[in-house]
This record gives sequence, structure tokens and C-alpha cells, in this order.
Amino acid sequence: MARWTMTVTVAAIAFVLAVSGQVAAATIYGTIQAGNEPVGNAPVSLACPGETRPGTTDVRGTYRLTVGRPGQRCTFQVRGASAPVILYEEPTRYDFEIAGGGDQPRLIRR
Repeated sequence: MARWTMTVTVAAIAFVLAVSGQVAAATIYGTIQAGNEPVGNAPVSLACPGETRPGTTDVRGTYRLTVGRPGQRCTFQVRGASAPVILYEEPTRYDFEIAGGGDQPRLIRR
């Protein structure tokens, strides 16, 4: 009986840790445009304290990134432009327009 109790306890702890890891994650998603056209197949990244998550937009300029935990201030980057974002408990939409060109592109939230 003691072995069964230990097995159930270990399984319960593993389940709680697995679920808490998913709950603690924060997600941002949205679209990237430049000149009213989607920015497709572009590398993007989300840099947070202690963690950076790379990703890629699809052909419609849509992205989705999940990292760390809610409440963090992070930096979203695409094509040399960046913008600050805040991670919340609920998935948060951030749509951006890449403005300017050359050496100083910038992201404008739409």
C-alpha cells in the first residue's frame, strides 16, 4: 500500500508542475505589416529578462509567441525594428506596422 501511495503522490506532483508551467506562460500574437502589405515569412523574436523566444510570421504576416510568465516587460523585434510589449495572463494581441526604412526602421502599434 505504501508504494501505491508514493506512486500516486509522485504522479500528482508531476501533474501539478506540468499544469503550472502551462498556466505561468504568457502569449502575444498579431500581425506585422509594411506599407499596408503583410510581412510574411519574417523572423521575429520576443526578448524578456532571462529568455528570448524566436519565431517566424506566416505568409499573412501573423505571428504567435509564448514565453516566461505574465507581468514582464519584453521587447518584440522584427526586421531591425523593435517595440516594448507587456505580457499578461491572457493572450494579448499586438499588431504592428513597420515604418521608416534604411538603418532606423521602427514599429508602430496599430
